[in-house]
Amino acid sequence: MPDDLKYILGNLSLVDVTYNPLQFRFRLHGSNVADRYGSDMTNTTVDEITDPERARTLKEHFTEVVDRRRPIVQLRYLATAYITLPNDSEALTLPLSNDDKTINMLLAALVWKKEEKK
Repeated sequence: MPDDLKYILGNLSLVDVTYNPLQFRFRLHGSNVADRYGSDMTNTTVDEITDPERARTLKEHFTEVVDRRRPIVQLRYLATAYITLPNDSEALTLPLSNDDKTINMLLAALVWKKEEKK
């Protein structure tokens, strides 16, 4: 199965989910995503993100996945000055559970729309 994901590995993140309070910690932050945002979030919680808009967007998205207990796709446009690549993106987040009851991890994939040639 890992061979099937080679094309997107750098765009995948694994996020640990803990409760009381609900918190999200990046266990693994994809290298392409880290390059895009200018920082590797591995071992960092969403609450530690310094950009409040990015933190809010991620927390809302991850919370929705946990609450609904199903995959959710989110289309985004991030107008952030330090991002030099196209900002239109699509995020898919999948809930994972090791006991089929409690969601304890999320698998997130983020892809960007390719730049259009003018």
